[in-house]
Amino acid sequence: MSKKEYRPIICQCGDEISQIKTAKLLSKKKLYGKVVEVGGIKPKIKIQFDDGSHISCNATVVLAQQAAGYLYKNVKVTGLANTCFSLEGSSITDYSIESIDMFEPLSLLDLLRKLKPNISDQLNRIDDLDGYFSDIREDDE
Repeated sequence: MSKKEYRPIICQCGDEISQIKTAKLLSKKKLYGKVVEVGGIKPKIKIQFDDGSHISCNATVVLAQQAAGYLYKNVKVTGLANTCFSLEGSSITDYSIESIDMFEPLSLLDLLRKLKPNISDQLNRIDDLDGYFSDIREDDE
């Protein structure tokens, strides 16, 4: 299998689908987070997510050098993920980065403006978006 090709691989643990305890899937995935560590004999890039969790990803030397320039900055990485699925949930067990780019998260208002073509009917009912979301935040405190 070449570097650019990928195919789903599902491992089954029984004859019937109801008996499957775990399944593994190899797929292309995008991850968004912050580069918090780069290096190692076999290059690794540690990505921290907004919830504080992190993943240590395999990378080439060239990608690790590029990631070092993004240290403590938000990035989007694309790569191949081995994901293990079970009844308790799913988790990425191995991730190999193919590309890494800077990523600037959108503010809530910019996100809404970008989504507006798809949700315009609902947003058009709100006269003051800033005030509306400010009120919602104050109600939660």
